[in-house]
Amino acid sequence: MRATSSVKDANFPYAEDTVAFILVPDDESSFATKDGRGFEHASTFDKKRDLLLGAQCNPGLTVLAVWPGETRSDVFEVDDIDAALEAFA
Repeated sequence: MRATSSVKDANFPYAEDTVAFILVPDDESSFATKDGRGFEHASTFDKKRDLLLGAQCNPGLTVLAVWPGETRSDVFEVDDIDAALEAFA
């Protein structure tokens, strides 16, 4: 899996409508998700920003960004939460 910081040719499109986030706890016993399934999904601007803010406060969480392409979707680990939050300012 690539990190979002590895996208050098262009800024990663964190705030784009087509990019969804998945929040995955590193240790499920230490984080209770709202849906009880062990992960959270966000696809709207506000929900993605809130998900990033939650991950910023809890280093035990991993945020994945799903960036769809024409024939496949790529999954990236958001490795710089602060840089991702700048897209939502």
